[in-house]
Amino acid sequence: AADRIAARLVLAAGPITLLPLIVVALDHSVAGGLPRALMALCGPVWGVLGLIGVIWAWRTGRAERPGALSAARLYERRAGVPHNTLVNALLVWADPARRFAHPAAAIESARAMSATPTDVEFERIAPRRSLLVLSVVAAAWILYAWLAPKPVGPSLARFFGATLPAPTATRIEWVRPQPGDPIYVGDPLEIEIRVSGRHAEAVWFERLPASGSPRAHPPQRFAFARGERSESGDRWLLTLAPNETAARIRYRVVAGDAALSGELQLLPQPAEEQARLVVAPPAYVGEPPFTTDAPDVRVWSGSRVEFVLEANTEVHDPVLVLASASQTQRVQMGVSGEERRVARISLPIRQGATYWYEFEDAWGRRAIEGMRRTLRVRSDAPPSVQIVDPRRGDAADERYEITETPRLVVVARDDIRLTELTLVLQRGNRTDRRPLAIFDARPIRERRLAIATHDLQVPAGEEVRCWFEARDNHQTPDGLAAAQSGQSRAIMLTHTPVAPEIVPPPADFPDDGDAGAKSDSSGEGTGERVRGNRPGDAGGDAESGESGSPQADAAA
Repeated sequence: AADRIAARLVLAAGPITLLPLIVVALDHSVAGGLPRALMALCGPVWGVLGLIGVIWAWRTGRAERPGALSAARLYERRAGVPHNTLVNALLVWADPARRFAHPAAAIESARAMSATPTDVEFERIAPRRSLLVLSVVAAAWILYAWLAPKPVGPSLARFFGATLPAPTATRIEWVRPQPGDPIYVGDPLEIEIRVSGRHAEAVWFERLPASGSPRAHPPQRFAFARGERSESGDRWLLTLAPNETAARIRYRVVAGDAALSGELQLLPQPAEEQARLVVAPPAYVGEPPFTTDAPDVRVWSGSRVEFVLEANTEVHDPVLVLASASQTQRVQMGVSGEERRVARISLPIRQGATYWYEFEDAWGRRAIEGMRRTLRVRSDAPPSVQIVDPRRGDAADERYEITETPRLVVVARDDIRLTELTLVLQRGNRTDRRPLAIFDARPIRERRLAIATHDLQVPAGEEVRCWFEARDNHQTPDGLAAAQSGQSRAIMLTHTPVAPEIVPPPADFPDDGDAGAKSDSSGEGTGERVRGNRPGDAGGDAESGESGSPQADAAA
């Protein structure tokens, strides 16, 4: 039974293996190959037919039994029984007309069998007919694969469901660039292919539109140049100009009846996409942190600046270059982000510089040099103090009479914050410091004060040298107080004593006319004109009018 099943399986294998050969031949004969949907259907149909063949071989092999004549013939052949006595006895028994001779034939066959060994081994059934059919089918496969102008392998793979293009007589092999080779936008692109099989007179590179129908946007065609020939095929070369290399190239290579389609992904030239600064001014300045991408930035000295670079590709070996008038400094930056496209570093800044970034991509291509930016440093200058009244030059030797100068007006300024304004008086070796204002409530950058000179209490006949000093809230980079001070110009204040008024002795009263004349004469000579022209009197009027009264002080 096993031999019969095997024989029928071999017999069923013939037509089952012939079906793929027929489909392959049809795929070769149709231009462009059979439709993909039809090829996808052939595999399942072939599987169903194979299953039916197996079921048929099993059922027929198990149901049939060998006949008596076949068994007798095999026994005689194996045991060496002469004259076919056993077969003759069976034939006589089977024919009713000759059954009368059966006893004699049975005795003869028994005598012949008694002379043969009893342990006879039967030969296995050889499926000659099934093997013949299978051999013919195999020969057809070999002959077609040898003579077919197109390769059998791709069509056979398509028969079993592989998503491959239909085979062609002309075969195209992509040589370079290979997958994984870096191809950059804006660089010349060298393409090499190998064409084998049927000879091709010309090979074309068609650049397909990035989107849309090729009918609406006809492809650009570039002709390959023939290279050297070899047994494996002809080399064809093409170089695309830099202006033809975009970020994405969809292409189709046509040679003879073959076409090879694909897509090239080009890498961008490594360059910076965005650069920004995150500036944290010193705490004593009182300004909040800020972020800017301006090419020219001014920061306070001592500020901590974070340089942030964002690139269009993966960043490797990023370097910040700081070029000042005295030196050029190169600082290694750190890379962050999941895509490793952001580099940053934080530095304290105390000197202005021109800066730019340098880096490489994952394939070692140096980045295009970006914009050179300027970082200007604003130093915290000491306070400036200026006496605006009296103005410089009002007196040649900077000596001012207190009676003629009723007040001193001073203006103090600082670029960040004033903390103290002080008046300094110097009499000989003695120095007296009088604080005028302490600014601790709110930030003040400018203050104007007026001081009445009579409040300085300069004794008559003496002079005093005076100036003003101001202090700011400057700190060291470590946060320690290091106030800076500024000083105004020094002036001399003098207090000239006033001579006592001389009253003339009383005289006889003249008549009305003479008295009027004498009165005019005396008033013009030594009386009111002298008082009116005395510096002391004039100074007293000035003090009481401008700075001696509370209203004048409040106005100042």
